[in-house]
Amino acid sequence: MRQGSKGTHPTPSAALVWHLLSLQAPGLAVVIVGNRGDSQTYVRMKKKACEEVGIVSFGADLPETATQEEVLKVVSDFNADPRVHGILVQLPVGAAHSHAAQRTQASP
Repeated sequence: MRQGSKGTHPTPSAALVWHLLSLQAPGLAVVIVGNRGDSQTYVRMKKKACEEVGIVSFGADLPETATQEEVLKVVSDFNADPRVHGILVQLPVGAAHSHAAQRTQASP
């Protein structure tokens, strides 16, 4: 447990609260293609933010050479995973990819 804001009362972590309430913690999947520094930083910040609030994060780091079909397969796999409640496909994904195809592949 972490210290409360005034340091007097312990504050349970969000993950512990989810566990104690027997609820499934929400899950966010992040798909990133290539290794752009700014995109890597953004995704790293999202994963840290998830951890801080008790959201389980999943990631798929694909090489710049990944085909659109490979990206869509990863998105489809995350769609089928009951632990995943949201999918972030980090843009840009490269000139050979259709952003519209990836957006429509993710379940609403």
